[in-house]
Amino acid sequence: MPAFTIPGLSSGQDTNLIVKKLVELEAKPIRRLEQQNSFNKAQSKAWNDLKTVTTDLQEKTRALISFTAPFAMKSIVSEPEGIISGDASRSASSGKRRIEIKELATSHQISGEKTDVNKQIPAGKFKIFSGDSEKEIEFSGGTIRDLASSIKVSAAGLVNTGLVKVDGDNYVLTLTATFSGKDRKLKFEDSNGVLQAANLVGATEPADPPKELNFLPEKDQIQIFQPEKYGISSDSKPVFKEESGKKWMEIASVTSFQFGIPTTEFKKTQKLNLPLLPNLHRKKK
Repeated sequence: MPAFTIPGLSSGQDTNLIVKKLVELEAKPIRRLEQQNSFNKAQSKAWNDLKTVTTDLQEKTRALISFTAPFAMKSIVSEPEGIISGDASRSASSGKRRIEIKELATSHQISGEKTDVNKQIPAGKFKIFSGDSEKEIEFSGGTIRDLASSIKVSAAGLVNTGLVKVDGDNYVLTLTATFSGKDRKLKFEDSNGVLQAANLVGATEPADPPKELNFLPEKDQIQIFQPEKYGISSDSKPVFKEESGKKWMEIASVTSFQFGIPTTEFKKTQKLNLPLLPNLHRKKK
């Protein structure tokens, strides 16, 4: 029969209870640190949440208080993304709209007249335009098969090339825009007459001329910039003039102004025109 002991029987003290109390006493600083650590984690999370909210608020209010705010445009976002794109006016109200698509956009296609497969087409350069993209093809001369092959290689990603036999030795060359939509209509620059020699219908339609975007800020949108640096009055303003339907502003030779322009996506065929005229006849003080 195994022997057993009763704590405190001989000493009259409950040693188990004493040990338990001592362990609890020694553990109090550790538990206090654990509680403090939990509190610090909760506090850190609260500060991070506050930072996220205030950063989001800062980004949203920046568009309202920045000097570009009067020119900012509202964007259109579709679901699923990419189906439709565009910009809304500044006065447009935020919200969701349903759009019914009645007809899908198609790709522009042009076809030539039937051409003898043995006809020799002269060498030359020509350009193909589709939307904001363009490809320049340098044709070394040859048959309509050679021309179709040259376009297929040099204008890959812009147009798809087709060559269809219609009768005997006669073929028709077809060009189809890779991307759909009215803005992707195919246009050409055929100064050497290569496409005309290939009997391509519509190849004489030229590309659109470059578009000019004219920006003339309003008087109340212009602010003086660093007047102390240039030694000018803080209430200086440029002079606005108009003649024969044209508007511009004159700026003194030693002045500096700042102003915003509308948020605009510049395309390859566009250029920015800011009508400024320096006024070199500044009176000496």
